[in-house]
Formats: sequence, structure tokens, C-alpha cells
Amino acid sequence: MTPFAPNTPGIWFDLPASVYHAAPGFSQSMAKHMSPPARLLQYLEKPNPETEFTRMGSLVHQRILEPAKALPGFAVIPDEYPAPADSSLVKAKKVAVGDMVKWSWNAKYCQKWREIEEAKGNEVIEQSELDRLCGILEAVAKNEDARALLSSGRSEVSCFWFKETAFGPALCKTRQDFVLSEEFIAISDLKIVQRGKAETEEFSSLILEQGYHVQAAANIEGWNHHMPHDLKSLMVFIAVEREQPRPEFVNCVSVPEDVLRAGQLAWAQAVETYARCKAENRWPGVGTGINPMILKRWEKEKFGI
Repeated sequence: MTPFAPNTPGIWFDLPASVYHAAPGFSQSMAKHMSPPARLLQYLEKPNPETEFTRMGSLVHQRILEPAKALPGFAVIPDEYPAPADSSLVKAKKVAVGDMVKWSWNAKYCQKWREIEEAKGNEVIEQSELDRLCGILEAVAKNEDARALLSSGRSEVSCFWFKETAFGPALCKTRQDFVLSEEFIAISDLKIVQRGKAETEEFSSLILEQGYHVQAAANIEGWNHHMPHDLKSLMVFIAVEREQPRPEFVNCVSVPEDVLRAGQLAWAQAVETYARCKAENRWPGVGTGINPMILKRWEKEKFGI
């Protein structure tokens, strides 16, 4: 396979996630921050910080979608640590040297412990996170539908391609969780959700609210651009409840054609807007000048306007 080079169209099956995310290209996650376009610049300057929720999603993706990859071990955060001589608690004579005290990241001992574990290549994690991770992995493995959607194909596929716009070609990129083998027409994507959100009706709303239908459109377009002999037309999301990771709380939800068409339109509009802003080097914000009020119909009725 051709070695990866930034700003080059192509498809890569073993590109590290860190390389993909650092590479140039307009992605579906960037499209979420295009209303107004100025928000995209803000997002790129300071991406959203990692949360326990997003970290769990990353860990699950690593364990399920990249099983052949050498993954880091885990260092479970202890509940207590032995108080050293320079501890403020020892100096205040509240405890003796060596007494077990509650774990605190403010303590030098605990900070040093993290440094040592991370230097070993270990992922520092709380016991509750590890338990939840193991539960999610087991739930997906025991769910027949999810297992089928992740069993035959290629995982973590990175696509880069130029999409034509009125302002010239725009480099786009997507990273598919799992592309099923040639006898199937689907791409599958794993989503870790909150309690109750894996139910079909709830997750269907989540698809629209979070722009997952736009992701579906971009993923299918990116793959089909490079693989005309293996065209995909269906996106299936595997929703796994984070708080109750059991096979019964794993649900596979497909994106119907009309919703996919809406996603394709939104994706095309986002790429066009991005290309225009980049060409003009102008990223509009929420408004300019003095703008008249815009009232919703129910507001007019309520206030007699």
C-alpha cells in the first residue's frame, strides 16, 4: 500500500487514529461546528476536552475495532496510598508515615505514580471505568446482530478525497469504524450512549440531533469514491448503553434512504460553505450590523404580535 502523505487522496486501512486526526481535510465532525462558520475556527484552535464519556468511547473503539493492534495495558487508580514523610497530613500529625490515606491527585506521590504508569505505556483508569469497559465489550460480543456487523470486513478505514465545489476542489476525509466485506452493502459504526438512548425511537432522534446521518453520508461517499467495485449504500449504527452494558441493551439501527438523502444534502452544503470560507478567508459569525428581531410563530401568538 502507498505510504500515507497529507493532502493526498486515497484509502488507508492501517492509518493510526492520531495521524488521521492530524491530517488536513474537512470531516463530518468539523461540519458540526459550521453554524456559524466562525465556530469551526474556534473548535480547531481549542478542540473539546476529553471527558469520561468520550474516553470510554475511544477505549471501546480500540478494543473492538483494532484487536490486532498492540494496545496499552491498564493501571487501575488505587483508593489509597501510603503517606510519605513530606505529606502535609504527616506534618500536621494527622497520620503517621506509611499510613494509608485517601488517593488525591494533588499529592506528589499520586502524581508520580501516574507519571510512572504512563511512562510504561499504561492507560490510567478508574476501576469503575474498567468494569464498564469490560461490560460493554462483553455486551457487544454476546449480541448476535452487533457481532455480525463487526465480524467480516475492515475496521478503522481512513478515506481522503477531493469533492468538487463552486470554489474548487475541497479535500475531505472520513474514518469508517467498520466496512463490511464485498457481499454486503453496509458500513457499521459503534456509538456509546447514555441509559435509554439505545432504544430505537430514542436513538433515531439522536441520529438527527447529533448529525449521525451526515456522518453516514460522508462515510458512504468517501468509501464509494475509492471503491466503485464495492459500493456501499447502507449505514448501520450499533448503539450500546454505557450505564447498563448488557447484550439486551445493544441495538442496531439503520439509516433509511430519506434520512440518508437529508444527510447527503447537509454534507454537501457544509463542504460548499467550508470551501467558500476558505477561498475568501472569511468565516462569518452570528451576525453583522443591527439585526431586526426574528420571532417564532408561537411567540407571536403568545404576545399578541
